[in-house]
Amino acid sequence: ESRGCQGKARTIQAPSQSQTEVPMASASTFRPYRLSCSLLGHEKDVKALCSVTSPALSGAACIASASRDRTARVWSPDLAAEDGAVGYTECLGLCSHAGYVNAVAWMDPCDWCPGGLLYTAGMDKVIFAFTLDSPEPVARLEGHEANVCGLSCAGPHGSSGRQLLSASWDRTARLWRRNRCVAVFAGGHEAAVWSAISFDPEEALVATAGADRQIKLWPMELGTDKDGETELPQQLAKPSSVTTLSGHFDAVRGLCRLPNRRFVSCSNDATLRLWHLHATSSQMTFEGHAGFVYAVAALPDPDADGDVLHFASASEDRTCRLWSVETGACLQALTMPCQSIWAVCWLVNGDLAVAGSDAAIRVFTAEAHRLAPPDLLAVYEAEVADSAIPVKIGDLDTEKLPGPEALTRAGQREGQVIMVRRGAKIEAHQWSNEEAKWQKVGDVVGGEGGETVNSGGGGSGGCGSGGQTRFEGQDYDFVFTVDVEEGKPPLKLPYNRTEDPWFAAQRFIDKHLLPQAYLDQVAQFIRTNAGETPTISQGTYADPYTGSGRYIPGSGTSDGGTGGGFSDPFTGGNRYVPGGAGVGGGASGGRGVTPELKAKYLPYKELQILSAGNMAGLRKKLGELAASVPADLPDRLGALVESGISQGDSADARLILSIADTALNGVSDCSLPLLDVLRMACRFPVAAQILLESGSATVAQLLAKFLSPSSSLPCQMLAARLLANLAATEAGKVWLVGNFKSVLELIDQLDFAKENAGWQTAVSSALCNLSQLVQQQAECPESSADRLLELLHRMLAKAGSALKDEPAFLVVVSVGNLLLTRPGSAVRAKDLGLKPLLHRFTDTSYSVRLTEAATVVSCQF
Repeated sequence: ESRGCQGKARTIQAPSQSQTEVPMASASTFRPYRLSCSLLGHEKDVKALCSVTSPALSGAACIASASRDRTARVWSPDLAAEDGAVGYTECLGLCSHAGYVNAVAWMDPCDWCPGGLLYTAGMDKVIFAFTLDSPEPVARLEGHEANVCGLSCAGPHGSSGRQLLSASWDRTARLWRRNRCVAVFAGGHEAAVWSAISFDPEEALVATAGADRQIKLWPMELGTDKDGETELPQQLAKPSSVTTLSGHFDAVRGLCRLPNRRFVSCSNDATLRLWHLHATSSQMTFEGHAGFVYAVAALPDPDADGDVLHFASASEDRTCRLWSVETGACLQALTMPCQSIWAVCWLVNGDLAVAGSDAAIRVFTAEAHRLAPPDLLAVYEAEVADSAIPVKIGDLDTEKLPGPEALTRAGQREGQVIMVRRGAKIEAHQWSNEEAKWQKVGDVVGGEGGETVNSGGGGSGGCGSGGQTRFEGQDYDFVFTVDVEEGKPPLKLPYNRTEDPWFAAQRFIDKHLLPQAYLDQVAQFIRTNAGETPTISQGTYADPYTGSGRYIPGSGTSDGGTGGGFSDPFTGGNRYVPGGAGVGGGASGGRGVTPELKAKYLPYKELQILSAGNMAGLRKKLGELAASVPADLPDRLGALVESGISQGDSADARLILSIADTALNGVSDCSLPLLDVLRMACRFPVAAQILLESGSATVAQLLAKFLSPSSSLPCQMLAARLLANLAATEAGKVWLVGNFKSVLELIDQLDFAKENAGWQTAVSSALCNLSQLVQQQAECPESSADRLLELLHRMLAKAGSALKDEPAFLVVVSVGNLLLTRPGSAVRAKDLGLKPLLHRFTDTSYSVRLTEAATVVSCQF
């Protein structure tokens, strides 16, 4: 059973004829990999994977994953399933991070961690350490000042070592021993450090890879730590002794150790390179990918005394490729039905795990007894074939593309992709050496090139629609000229339509060492001047950074009042001013906030009516309490909570009053189920009117009892849901306006530091509905807005980082509603210190909706 993040894990399993592992084939007798199973449970992109082996898990080939859904998970194989299947089940869920989880690493058991440790890291700058028997972290490692994007555990080849290396956007790497930092690698890179690895103790070297396109080798001095263990790197060599390896033409994203003092790097320049520690240039370049290469992993070959004869890479081009170290050839290309493949790792049984932007983890195997059944293989192949590949169509003469007859000719190499015209459609097909045939990997979609401005002059430029512009040895669809800072030379911003604007913007920022705050504006600049990028049709999932559903702050064109033309964010009145109060200051209300985006969240008019309920569980509980609840409640339950009762039915009226009276004065076991009935019933006009009639067991009494600090958390949660649902009817709204002060006093008693997600959602829903009443109802007391602002401030301040995305969103839009009520509300909110509390949610580690709303509301101060 999963612990921590429960109830969401699913696995598509493959049949097994035997539970005995079959020896892996060597690279010289390479056997192609095919789908074994898929692990479904994460809700957003899976950014990192690692293999986990521990006595606690019987040494099985387990997988750990890290995701943008803010969780990490451990998956164990179902070797003892009743149906004889070999699939995976989530056995541990880890929910400690406050932002995207971008890295995961496993440390093998050793003297100071006998059960091994799992490390996770992400956007919140924190590294957590976990054992495999609890979802609670045993250690919290702090020191990095920005996103921690890479983790590796150092040790002899084939093991995960006894010390941890971390890489961060703060341009440093850190070495951790016994969960304390013993070395900081700083001053070498000029941009983010994406990866860090170490080598065998006799080498005493650490390698780091950066967005500055360089690899650094850092020599270490060996010493003895205070616990008496020898061979412990204690301090960093002088910067002058650091070796720089150059060769990649773009950011270096990942590193992977090989035996014999070698390692492999992968890069945004779509290549991988083989290096030797004692050579200043790469020994081999692996070419074949058509997009950024994010990750690389090597598999020791058991038939070659631990040597590595092939490795795998993960890329933005939707493929995971397997390579020969001996020849540099691509042995196999596995295409995924998602836009980005973020992570790849080898398991101890020789299987390959791959993960990407569709939130799925797929396991591939070369062993026949672990292959997925034919029907699941067919589903996977259909998903790949139905996906789409983005390319620039504008300058492509589709009439000159070959027809289906091209598929009768053999491909020239593994993974070769060709485009074929079939009627009005353009298909992409990839050659498979294993199958000796072309396999459809998607439909090609793109956008026609729009009107562009000729480059070479001032301002923003690009190439004409009829050709490309050459810049620094490469061809680009656009090369813009951008004035970043007054008095300094303009910078060149190259961009291809097949790229995502956010990646091009990040590359531009990294290259010129610009503030990270420029990211959204640079990307918006590209989108406005180059037109929309081609879309990708890929079903349910979309990568929030690179897919068609990606987060686009302030979607639309912000013209800054120039009548619909483009307003350069780097020059004139709309340029970014660090520490400034916003951009433009015109109708948009702030930097990057268009009128359309503002109207989406201000005012926020969607009432939060909490109607979902577990009817089966409620009926069962009422049955258990039959002697203590009204006798006719089970028979009338459906009418009360699902369809609403009829006007004038005196029996139903008596039943509702009896339910309220029993909830207030009956046995305590009845309180929860009866409150649940009442909060669902009050959504309907007749039931709400009966509950709110003078002289009955009133809603005021129910709220006073169950919203009190002495009430249990479940009772508080259901009472808050009842309070929220009163806004569903006119009678309820009238009652809320008339009792506004007393309702706020009840809410004011609550402990806003509670971390329960259901409780937070219930309370924030009630506050959101009250903010809408204040914003819409002239009858509300004049002081209502200020009093409600104080409660919202308390919830943000007390809950802190424990506040979940959905309740945080409701609190943010509630503040926005109140800022619209009267001019003094913004002053009061500023005095309370609400702006910095709201601004923290503009970080892209939060959900798209929350980030957009926080951006809009923050600009109203």
